[in-house]
Amino acid sequence: MANDKIQILIEEYTLTKDLYLKVKTGKDLCIALSKNGRYEEGLKYGYEILMLAEEIKEDELLFYANIGMGLIYFNQAMYNEAKYYFQKALDKAFTYENKNHIAQAYNNLGTIHLNSGIIHSAIEYYTKGISLIEQIDQIEDIQLLIGLYVGIGNAYVSIKEIGQAQEYFKKTIRIKEPAALAISYFNIGCIYNDQNDFALALGYFKRSYKIYETENNIYFMFYCSLNIGTINLKRERYDSALQTGFELLEFSKKYNNKVFLVNASLLIARVYTQTGEYEKACEYFNQIKEHSSYADYNEFLVDYYENYALFLYKTEKYQEACDYSMKLKELMERIAEEDFTTNKTYLMTKFEAEQKQKEIEIYRLKNVELANTQTMIKHQIEELIHIKETQDNLLVMISHDLKNYIGGITQTLDVLGHKDKILSENKYIQQISTLSNKSMALVREIMSVNKLSIETDAIPFVEHDLNEVIEMFSEHLVIMAQNKNIDMSFEYHTEALLCMINIDKIYRVIDNLCINAIKFTNKEGKVKIKTQKSDSFVELHIIDNGIGIAEDKLPLLFKRYTNIRRQGTAGEESTGLGLYIVKQIVDLHLGEIEVSSGVNQGTQFVVKLPRA
Repeated sequence: MANDKIQILIEEYTLTKDLYLKVKTGKDLCIALSKNGRYEEGLKYGYEILMLAEEIKEDELLFYANIGMGLIYFNQAMYNEAKYYFQKALDKAFTYENKNHIAQAYNNLGTIHLNSGIIHSAIEYYTKGISLIEQIDQIEDIQLLIGLYVGIGNAYVSIKEIGQAQEYFKKTIRIKEPAALAISYFNIGCIYNDQNDFALALGYFKRSYKIYETENNIYFMFYCSLNIGTINLKRERYDSALQTGFELLEFSKKYNNKVFLVNASLLIARVYTQTGEYEKACEYFNQIKEHSSYADYNEFLVDYYENYALFLYKTEKYQEACDYSMKLKELMERIAEEDFTTNKTYLMTKFEAEQKQKEIEIYRLKNVELANTQTMIKHQIEELIHIKETQDNLLVMISHDLKNYIGGITQTLDVLGHKDKILSENKYIQQISTLSNKSMALVREIMSVNKLSIETDAIPFVEHDLNEVIEMFSEHLVIMAQNKNIDMSFEYHTEALLCMINIDKIYRVIDNLCINAIKFTNKEGKVKIKTQKSDSFVELHIIDNGIGIAEDKLPLLFKRYTNIRRQGTAGEESTGLGLYIVKQIVDLHLGEIEVSSGVNQGTQFVVKLPRA
């Protein structure tokens, strides 16, 4: 498929007489060739379009030509050369003020700095690109936006700011494009891998690989597989790791990609070192040495020096092991020094800019906006006071309810103590049970809220069919509906709706929403549970024709500190915390929840979970 695309591009490039179109097609051809390991051909066409653009002296054409040349070198991990051409492309884009093209150059430069370990500079380039794109009404290339979000997310992962990284990865998922899903799954897999949560990491890498395989993206197909092989090595599943290594070796030969070759060789050499098959390990370490020019980048060299030193130590070549350990030490010191110098320059520039901004801000506040600032502070104080009062009211309400329930239990016990008739005790025991259950229900809701407030994303997720999950938990809901003479129906999507979920937490979501639907629907009413599938999500719809919710209450439904609870149509009680808990669980799954309702018009909740 990739070769067919390349052939079409070659024909278009050869036949077209339009110079503008020729350069653009030539750029796409360069990228396609380099992605498939045909670097020499890519460079040939790259130099042709660069000379053509320089002859015409058209800045936009020079932009395309320099981007093409930069990407050819980037795909070979030749970052200094790639950076040179990307910087030239950025300079040209500024001359004709095309925001899309400037953002594209920022994205490429950010990626170069990220791969070179200069993280703060990478974040700065990505931030500039995102800022420009957000000013554009119509984005020419959605892949550019995906690249910026993913790039800055990876940069934050590198400096261990996982929360910031996940925010940008969530943004890519919301784009609802296969490429966005694939790169998000890949990066979330990297996060779990760094946290040694190998089971989750494997799941995300495999999901990412499936998407990239359909698009024949050999770069990410390779690195998804490499990560899977490395995880199996860490888990001591040596046969699986070795099989992956040999498959990647064939893959690298198929596409004539020497960067792939050295990475695959290192994986195989590491496996043989761990299993004590030192002669075989030596063979693959020698392959890396033969292609050392393709292994000359920091991220690879750190792994290579560390593992080769271990191999030499295990084969009792202590002096050589010591030499490579020293190389590793020197490399780490150099990387640290480069990071320090870069970070120092970045921080000094940032500090000077912040100081100037502070001076401007102080002047502005003193002369123009002082009154507005005071008003804003006053409003903030009032808002904080309101939040505090709301919290206090909720605690008072809960305390009052608990006091009443427990008081009821105490009074009932007093009556039992004075009764002589054994037969009458059943009624009082039943009352104690009812009041105790109410107390426990309220306590459990409070505990659930407190637990969710400190929950992290690192909860166990397993692939499930949403249809099967609903069937598993629906029996008691049907009984509850029958007790109110409510018609509860189910409409399942015809295909399996696979999603990665924590089944206990999703059970809470289904149970809470369905019980609410039954609770706020009159006798002889209807409740419908429906599932369906969209491009990026599996969906659960809970629809009733009950008493509905006032429009002004809808924005408050998922908030923690509100007092909008009410009794059901048959006097059922509620704590008012259930929907807050539902929202927190859906957020943990990177999902979405929507509600539509009106007084006496019924209610529909829609829960959307990312597809597996």
